[in-house]
Amino acid sequence: MKRIFEILMILCLVTAVSFTASAQQGKQKKGSPMLKKLNLTDEQKEKVHGLSEKHQRTMIDLKADLEKAELDKKEIIRKGNIDRKSFLEAESKISSMKAKLDAERAGHQMDIYSLLTTEQKLLAGKKGGLFVNHPPEGGPRCVAQGMHKGGTKREHCQGEKSKKG
Repeated sequence: MKRIFEILMILCLVTAVSFTASAQQGKQKKGSPMLKKLNLTDEQKEKVHGLSEKHQRTMIDLKADLEKAELDKKEIIRKGNIDRKSFLEAESKISSMKAKLDAERAGHQMDIYSLLTTEQKLLAGKKGGLFVNHPPEGGPRCVAQGMHKGGTKREHCQGEKSKKG
């Protein structure tokens, strides 16, 4: 009985490890569907890759600063007897950092856009193209069917009517 249990545990472990490895490979192979549709040249792909790495590093730093500012605000609240000035300063700092994140994202989109040919720019400018607005961390994700985080069906994010009716 003990031997069967050991064999089952080993099988479960091997399955879990192989599943994790295949999931990681799937993530690595995935790219932006829009960039695939644009049919970029090898030179464009290389430039986009460099821009994306630089953008990711910047975004990591900005997001870390935002999280620290949010922690500072929580600390102000946790201490009690909240000082109006310090609370508003903390809120203003958070808003400013979110604006920096948005500006960095928009700048990155325009950096990529500037690398494209006229035909590619037409594709990139279409709905669902390069200029898709990303939801804030933890916010609802809008998809074509109108599904939101949590699986509840609501109106489309852009106020669009359903294409079914």
